[in-house]
Amino acid sequence: MQRRAAAAYFLLFLVLSIGAYAIDTMANVPAARSKGLVAVTVMSAVAGVLLIGLSYLPVRG
Repeated sequence: MQRRAAAAYFLLFLVLSIGAYAIDTMANVPAARSKGLVAVTVMSAVAGVLLIGLSYLPVRG
């Protein structure tokens, strides 16, 4: 994966995680939905970090 594409995906996941965190903290949401938004925040952040890590792996060839 090219580093530019990985950076774009990272920004996408960063926006998703920030949006889910903002909705979770600012909106009056039920507890079950709040836990789901926390899960979205964590998984989006992890996915973004993994994509950046994968883009810097050495390439054979």
